[in-house]
Amino acid sequence: MKALIVDDEEHVIEAIKILGDWDSLGIKEIYSAMDGEDAIQIIKEVHPQIILTDMKMTKINGVDLLKWIHQHAPFSKTIVISGYSNFTYVQQAIRFGGMDYILKPIDQTLINQALLKAVTRWKNEFTQRNKNTQWNQAEPIFWSKKILNLIEEPKDDSKELKKIIEHFQLNQDKKNTVKICVLRIQELTGMMKKEFGNDISLLAFSITNVCNEIINRHRVAGYSFENFKKKREIVLLFWNNYKKCLTIIETIYECINELFGSYFVMGVGEVCQFPFETKKTYEQSVKAIARRNLLNQRRKIYMYKKKKEDRFHLLLPEWDRRIITAIKSNQEKELYECIDQLLNCLTEKELLTENDIRVFVDEYKIFRKKWIIELIQKQNSIFTKLYRSFNLEVKHIKAIETIGLLHIKKVIKQDLGAILETYNKVRGEINNPILEIKKYIDNTYMEDISLTSISEHYYLSKEHISRSFKKYFQSNITQYIAELRIEQAKKLMRNKMLSINEIAKMVGYKDAKYFSKVFKKMTELTPNAYRKKMM
Repeated sequence: MKALIVDDEEHVIEAIKILGDWDSLGIKEIYSAMDGEDAIQIIKEVHPQIILTDMKMTKINGVDLLKWIHQHAPFSKTIVISGYSNFTYVQQAIRFGGMDYILKPIDQTLINQALLKAVTRWKNEFTQRNKNTQWNQAEPIFWSKKILNLIEEPKDDSKELKKIIEHFQLNQDKKNTVKICVLRIQELTGMMKKEFGNDISLLAFSITNVCNEIINRHRVAGYSFENFKKKREIVLLFWNNYKKCLTIIETIYECINELFGSYFVMGVGEVCQFPFETKKTYEQSVKAIARRNLLNQRRKIYMYKKKKEDRFHLLLPEWDRRIITAIKSNQEKELYECIDQLLNCLTEKELLTENDIRVFVDEYKIFRKKWIIELIQKQNSIFTKLYRSFNLEVKHIKAIETIGLLHIKKVIKQDLGAILETYNKVRGEINNPILEIKKYIDNTYMEDISLTSISEHYYLSKEHISRSFKKYFQSNITQYIAELRIEQAKKLMRNKMLSINEIAKMVGYKDAKYFSKVFKKMTELTPNAYRKKMM
């Protein structure tokens, strides 16, 4: 803790410093000022918890200092020390928060009693302030979770319902009803992108505050909160004056749009019974957004209307063979043309809803898996490699609620392009004899193999093998065989039971001296020296 002593007599300041039992009180830093003006400057800079001040000083006197402290440092505890037992001074000290009025000359017992009282009071108030701050921060989350629970699972819990009704001051004389509006942030643009980056939680918190401020200003029983289970979603509840609700919702839209300049939509459900139909009005709000026409989005506020859901016509069966054929025949241009034309079929519709997009994405995932299985079946020898190369889920497609057709087209092109590239790469590796030659060497390095024997085994010219092998592995065949043999020899040397001659024969060298010569050239150590160093 910190303390400040203010007095225009230096010997008084020193006396207080000596008389105070600072350590036992937990006061580690003690500052001093000769007048009220300096005291104010120190208070601004160090924020002392305890202030001891004289009443009669130059520039700014004790009374004016107490007034300033009362207004600008209200949590500090003040003790007045004066040479005057003037009732007016005492009255002013009490009026502006002074805890004690001690007369000079200063008594050690009295000063320490006053300090203990001030420190105790400050600590108690500090603890209470912390509790209040924590509750103020947690309260919105507390009520939001209670209401979210009602939306998800309406229950006949009279105690919980009573708490909500009392907290939000709902009129219990009338039949309890509720209307819900869902505000969904589609994408971050403009000022919103600049201010919040990708911090959706902070953005939702800011929007929620704006919504609640407008609701309170219109004196309507309502509440707004972030749906913690769905990012980018704000829920607004209204419990009365439903005719005024639409005006409030429009005001909220205009205000948020003006403040942040971002793209978002709002869906509004019907009036339903509270709390049992809270889930119903919430789902209606979500449906209102999902049913909006993505090809014509001039409106941003959508009212729920009862209607029969249109069945979406599946598109991919018509494009199935064309897409898989383009992949198998390595026709990238044809593949991308298929995707463009396929997505054009979506935009040519008069009505395209969020639900239509969801069905299309699910359809794509099913056909994608079908295509991959077909590609794998045609290449049984590389089944494992192909299967690991293709992820059977499209992870890059974001939440349906926030995507656009351009994003879907981009993701599908990248996805099918990656499948095309992987398929042809693996298929190329299977048909590449150089890879087979490497496998052959890896399995027979201990035998008497050479470029000539490999050429005869694979019916390929030595020049072609040598040139292609070096291109793929940056090493000629003779060097590769030697390096492979020496690496295997190093491993065998760990076995003390094997002699150097035996190891030489095991890795393909009939002559132990030649083996030692090659080993030293590659490792700069003889086989025996290497073994001693390793052991």
